[in-house]
Amino acid sequence: MEQPARASSLQRFRRGCAVMTGGSRRSQRVPRESGVLDTPTLPDVRALERYCEDMARREAANFYWGFIALPRRQRTSIYALYDFARQVDDDADLDGRSSRERRLEHHRRRLRETRPGDSTDPVMGLLAIAMRRHAIPLAELDMLIDGVAMDLTTTRYETWEELRAYANLVASVSAIRSRWNALTSWVSRCS
Repeated sequence: MEQPARASSLQRFRRGCAVMTGGSRRSQRVPRESGVLDTPTLPDVRALERYCEDMARREAANFYWGFIALPRRQRTSIYALYDFARQVDDDADLDGRSSRERRLEHHRRRLRETRPGDSTDPVMGLLAIAMRRHAIPLAELDMLIDGVAMDLTTTRYETWEELRAYANLVASVSAIRSRWNALTSWVSRCS
């Protein structure tokens, strides 16, 4: 007897959104109240969080265990940051230099066009929430793409300074931001 094909994470995510929104798959804009995003008022956000958590667990088995130690809001934000970085890096690793450049430009467009809670792209929908929640500048995520773009042209670094510049772009952007937010949050609770 043949087993039915298992639905992909994106298919399960979309079904969950359809159930929560009464069958509608339209992207919903997040209401802006007092400049702070209040995620409990958004039923679709939990579906975005689950999608990003599943992706992080599947793709980042070693990082995932560090992520789960964070408080929920920071944890879901780091899932979105990691998932976006992973998508950008995976696209840069695919064959075809000219198509790689187009794919990286596609990610830049995704950043500029994303809306908090957008259910058509779960990673970007949650990333937009994280960007607003933690005041993450678009420029920092552009730096990540700049660093990944260096992989298209550079295979060896002549000096430590060149390597440091590359590492700052691809590795430090998200890590510095997440550590800073975790630290400031912890300090403010202890004060």
